[in-house]
Amino acid sequence: MSSKRNEKSTRIIPHKHCPVCGVAIPMDKEYCSSECAETDMKQKKQLDRMRKLVYIMIAVMIALTILMMSFGR
Repeated sequence: MSSKRNEKSTRIIPHKHCPVCGVAIPMDKEYCSSECAETDMKQKKQLDRMRKLVYIMIAVMIALTILMMSFGR
C-alpha cells in the first residue's frame, strides 16, 4: 500500500498554484495568466485603500476622544 503511495508522489511534477484562481502552474510563474495578475493587483490596491481608511478612522476617533476628555475637565 505504501509503495503505491510513493509511486504516485514521484509522478507529480513540482508545481504551485495561482493565488487568484488556484490553477496549477509551473514553479517559475507567479500567475496562470495576465488576467489573474491584474485581478490580484486590483485586489491588493483595494485592500491598501481600505487599510488606509481604517487607520484614518481610528486616528479621528482617538483625536475626538482626546478632545472630548480635555473639554470635560
